[in-house]
Amino acid sequence: MKAFYVFSDKQLKALIEAMPRNKADLYLVKGFGETKVGKYGENIIQIIEKYDRIK
Repeated sequence: MKAFYVFSDKQLKALIEAMPRNKADLYLVKGFGETKVGKYGENIIQIIEKYDRIK
């Protein structure tokens, strides 16, 4: 599934700005509630952690 089917550009930009480290941080990002955090939260956090290791 392509990212733009799940997240709007605004949500993706908010993720980049916030760089959440856990689900609690992810809930603070505008547009992320129970459904998106529950369905995609762990994957998002893993991607951010992986990015931090390679940058």
